[in-house]
Amino acid sequence: MIDTAAAPAGEAPIVHPDVAEFWAGIAAGAFRLQRCLRCDIVRFPLAPLCWNCLSPDYVLDDIDGSGTVAVSIVIERVTSGSVWAAQVPYRTGLVNLGAGPRVPGRIFCRCGQAARPGTPVRMCRVAAAEGQADGQAHGQYMFAFAHECTGQAPVP
Repeated sequence: MIDTAAAPAGEAPIVHPDVAEFWAGIAAGAFRLQRCLRCDIVRFPLAPLCWNCLSPDYVLDDIDGSGTVAVSIVIERVTSGSVWAAQVPYRTGLVNLGAGPRVPGRIFCRCGQAARPGTPVRMCRVAAAEGQADGQAHGQYMFAFAHECTGQAPVP
């Protein structure tokens, strides 16, 4: 996973105990998704049961963060008082990972190619803003995606 230390921070995720391992992986620079032990489906979002076979048995596997843009939009206005308001305009969307799942996330791109479906991107890690209202966001990270034009993501 690529670090985008220069990227503007966004809000930290709210970490429920059931998904704490996932977010600990992001903080450590690894992207880990659930792989069902019965049917081998890689799934996102994380869930207590497999959506395909309803098995509760899974492992967290390191997943290659390479994928392609399925759809992306530019956010030009934020209607809440969140830390995202300072980030506009920014691109977000859905990325089809090579491992199978379609994952939402912020997309960093300077050249505009990420506006087109099929554009290759790679998972990156971005430090979350500190000082959340609940005080729980210090030292956390969120994931995003970067196009090769950012210089952060060598896309195969």
